[in-house]
Amino acid sequence: LVGSEMCIRDRLSAGGGSPQIIEEYRKVVETCKICRCWARPEHRATNSTRICNKINEQIEVGLLFWKNHVLLHMIDCCIRWTVCKILPDKRTETVLDAIEEHWFSHHEPPMVLISDHEGALDSDAARFRADRKSVKLKLKPHGSIGASTVERHHEFLRDHLHKIDAAVKEEGLPRIEDKHVLQEVEF
Repeated sequence: LVGSEMCIRDRLSAGGGSPQIIEEYRKVVETCKICRCWARPEHRATNSTRICNKINEQIEVGLLFWKNHVLLHMIDCCIRWTVCKILPDKRTETVLDAIEEHWFSHHEPPMVLISDHEGALDSDAARFRADRKSVKLKLKPHGSIGASTVERHHEFLRDHLHKIDAAVKEEGLPRIEDKHVLQEVEF
């Protein structure tokens, strides 16, 4: 089992797992080379006062870099529905086209699209397209946490992508195409 140790321990406890089982799981995680390799420090507490009550009311968008890929990562702030796609580059037109193709065409344009000052979204072309679709484009100020929900999910996504890569190599499995790995991790 490769996953967040605390999350799985909590699930085992909630499911009525005995203390011996939980302790055995901890020992397995401590001896798992892949788990130790990609272990991250404890979470840092952050406050958030933004509350969404409707699906597609607010989405957050960010770019994530994995291997030699640019990943467009979008997440609904209400239900945490995630869409992640590999892009050929991070040019403004590429990013905007991908947002329209992979989010707007499936879920309608959101009321608010939140991002940090990502180059593609901090442009006249992005403002024009947002206005045309009646989307409020909200860019987080420089130096702030940015689009915190999608950035937190970047950590989950990156962690799982690295763990899958490491597990495939460790187990001697044939190489899996990156787009297929991303599809598995996305959900």
